Amino acid sequence: GAQQEAAAVDDVYRHRLALDAPLPASLVYAEPNDTFFDALQLILRHNADKLPLIDKVESNSVLYVVSCSRILAYVERGLRGAERPALFDAPLDALGIGTYRHNAVRGGVITAHAATPLALVLQLLSEHRLSAVPIVDDDDRVIDLFAQPDILLLVAQRDYRNLERSVRDVLRSVRARRRCPEVQTCQRTWSLQRVIERLIGMRVHRLVIVDHAHRVDGIVTSADLLRFFLYGGL
Repeated sequence: GAQQEAAAVDDVYRHRLALDAPLPASLVYAEPNDTFFDALQLILRHNADKLPLIDKVESNSVLYVVSCSRILAYVERGLRGAERPALFDAPLDALGIGTYRHNAVRGGVITAHAATPLALVLQLLSEHRLSAVPIVDDDDRVIDLFAQPDILLLVAQRDYRNLERSVRDVLRSVRARRRCPEVQTCQRTWSLQRVIERLIGMRVHRLVIVDHAHRVDGIVTSADLLRFFLYGGL
């Protein structure tokens, strides 16, 4: 019944939050005296997109929320006017940044058809520890992206009848009253600089990598770029 459906969605919702900040007993956060490097390491270590900055000494309150997107924008601003390394002109796939469809080492990219019931999409997110899944049409072309913000909208609206509806219909429904950005894409041949500009310019956390026919080829996130800069690129 409705109560069982509500319990199912609430369970998935709690599980999603646990995946994004995988500490069993405590909140992952930074403090005002922590360095920028410390905060970035925490975000990448715990596979989180955002990290609260908490004043535990005086106010015991959240002062700011640091996100991968904001850190990437900060890094990009710091490089303006400077001579950038040649790697900024290198194509994305040559640098090994992102997760690609047929990459067996990193598990590849999982997609969902537009007609897939929402319950199955939520199951995919949970089983594969994903924060987003591209939505494709009959020709495997990306038409949308189902991600954590959509789950938050779904839970906020408390419409648990959505579970058996197609994910495409649900996305249209939950976004009807909110202005949500369209799914943003890039290609594996794009330069690192161009990918950074697209992420920052469109204010998104991830791009779906597509081929010339707009079929899903992979996913690249701002966290992927920051991990590259921190551990392998610069």
